[in-house]
Amino acid sequence: MAQNALLVAIVYVLLMTVDTFFISWQVFTRPIAIAPIVGLVLGDLGTGLVMGAALESLFMGMSAIGGAMPTDWILASTLTTAYVITSKGTMDMETGIALAMPIGAVLQGLPKIFSPLLNLLPAYWEKLAVKGNPKAFLIQTSLGSFIGPIINGVIVFFAMAYGMDGLYMLLAIIPGWLLYGITMGGIMSMAIGFALLTSMIWDWKIGVFFFVGFALVKYLNLGTMPIAIIATAVALTVFFLEQTIYNATKGKAAGKKIDSKEEFF
Repeated sequence: MAQNALLVAIVYVLLMTVDTFFISWQVFTRPIAIAPIVGLVLGDLGTGLVMGAALESLFMGMSAIGGAMPTDWILASTLTTAYVITSKGTMDMETGIALAMPIGAVLQGLPKIFSPLLNLLPAYWEKLAVKGNPKAFLIQTSLGSFIGPIINGVIVFFAMAYGMDGLYMLLAIIPGWLLYGITMGGIMSMAIGFALLTSMIWDWKIGVFFFVGFALVKYLNLGTMPIAIIATAVALTVFFLEQTIYNATKGKAAGKKIDSKEEFF
């Protein structure tokens, strides 16, 4: 267990430092990316892919507004994916998804204990910048960037190495009806994630497609893949139609002669 915990902690630290500080956040720390990577390291890529898609649907509506995150989806995705894979059937994916939100909310506040230590450094970095010592400034700020991920990496290690037994014991004594409720809560949590995202991008001009998708699932019993294919076809059709209309309008404005067929399309 300690070996798996160390591997997952190293993966977490590397992804946080490389993605956030060196390649300018290329979304490798989103649940849909980090969960498959954790699954690959632990030897179960399939579970990692499924967990990544489910956790992304849960957390996709979450955003750090004003620098404040409501929950730490990176730690939550890392730990719940690792828990599900290493539990060997003790914890199913639905239970892991249900636990992701509370785990992320609890761990969101834990690393803040060390914030006063980090807040001591910027004043010294400002002095280095004033003195015109860019080399020392770069080295120390780069090292400072590792402090937060390393602290969280330690949390990941101890949560996996010493916290899983207690979690498994808790799951073992939970009544079946309560565990069923937790499972259903995990399934509904994904709908909440989609609802949060939809509320931010909702527009009545395209909102009709939401109801079309609901009808396809509810009354025609279509699966995710055929609906995705239909949605892609509709999106491409609308895109190319708008592009054609834009080009035609632009051509008219420039005095370009357009025949009737081209104008129609």
